[in-house]
Amino acid sequence: MSVTTAPTGLGSFYSDMTLAERRTFWACAAGWALDGMDFMIYPLVIGTIMREWSVAAGTAGLAATVTLLSSAVGGWAAGYISDRLGRVRTLQVTIAWFSIFSLLCAFAQNFTQLIILRAVLGFGFGGEWAAGAVLIGETIRPEYRGRAVGSVQSGWAVGWDWPYLPRPFSFPCCRRRQRGAPCLRWGACPPCWCCSCAALCGSRRLPNMRGRWTGRRFGVFSSWTY
Repeated sequence: MSVTTAPTGLGSFYSDMTLAERRTFWACAAGWALDGMDFMIYPLVIGTIMREWSVAAGTAGLAATVTLLSSAVGGWAAGYISDRLGRVRTLQVTIAWFSIFSLLCAFAQNFTQLIILRAVLGFGFGGEWAAGAVLIGETIRPEYRGRAVGSVQSGWAVGWDWPYLPRPFSFPCCRRRQRGAPCLRWGACPPCWCCSCAALCGSRRLPNMRGRWTGRRFGVFSSWTY
């Protein structure tokens, strides 16, 4: 009697995944990549922002700090909401949220507008991390879960590199046409928006997993089943 063993190679697990697992894998990986892309866009233009809006270095860096602080709140809120609305719906909402506000950041007319938009963007930024991590952890079977989650998290590094691709072509063009509006030189915002929409549409076909309330309480914690 032969015993079937799961693939043990670093990437061989993918061939044995079901269709639902693969869709979840790519939707979550795309979400993490978009997070990395969005985070890297701002450092690419921070020098231009400081020069044309006369912003001090410390003040310019505050926009990145505010984004990360609000992402912590967004991650907590997304975890709470996903227990009630489902992981997939929460993932869709968070991707759409930071995609829209990332696009709006490109049209900010001053630094005050930009820092407010970056702060609001952070809620979706952190929420996608939480919703994607929970969704991939619950969807992938235990024998592949560690490799799948690790591969999904590597999407951040891929997204980190994406803003550099259109920069040599889009930044000089925007500099000529949009003189005096430095944030319109982001260049990577349109690709970020398109990729976000693609990830959002792809996640619509995922099974919507949601916790079920069992009615048992343990102090401040509650008991859930899945």
